[in-house]
Amino acid sequence: MRIASPQEAQGLMDKYQIPYAKSCRGKTFIELQRGAFELKKPLVLKLMSKDAIHKTDKGLVRLNIHDMKELREQFEELNTLAQGLRIDEYLLQEQCEGVEFIIGGKDDPSFGRVMVFGLGGIFVELLKERALRVLPISSQEIEKMILETKAGAFIRGYRGRRVSKDKLAELIYKASELIQNEDILELDFNPVIALGEEISVVDARIVFRE
Repeated sequence: MRIASPQEAQGLMDKYQIPYAKSCRGKTFIELQRGAFELKKPLVLKLMSKDAIHKTDKGLVRLNIHDMKELREQFEELNTLAQGLRIDEYLLQEQCEGVEFIIGGKDDPSFGRVMVFGLGGIFVELLKERALRVLPISSQEIEKMILETKAGAFIRGYRGRRVSKDKLAELIYKASELIQNEDILELDFNPVIALGEEISVVDARIVFRE
């Protein structure tokens, strides 16, 4: 198997009209600085390394960057923190606010193509609370997937946060179309951040069949 490059993953999301957080990439501060002028503040800075899959656990994600001074400071801190790691590149994204979900899919040897949905972000492994469906999947089944998990509470509204069921269902459907591409073995959108009518994939991992 082979993990898609960030450019390949973004190309596939464009093809399937999957919304993702606007971003730029670079290996130097100057490259990030150029891209930052096109992005809405605040920003998130991530150090991308094959040696660090769980970036948050290693402190390789920095939030709430509002200007170039803060960007330089965070960039230099990450460089220091990453001593001994292979640095692939840096990712600078517009910071999304809202509820975090996971949308995933894979080619299962027993069931064929399957989809997974649930609450996402850093708590996904702790909660282990997800809905699973074998593809192809209808719009009715997608709605059931959403509502049978704790994530469904945010469709009704929970502690001032509400998420559009239609937008979430639309994204699950598009992801289900993507995972049925015969060249793709697995995909993982985590987190997907949504609030009101806004929804974006913040981190995407797509695995190709070799």
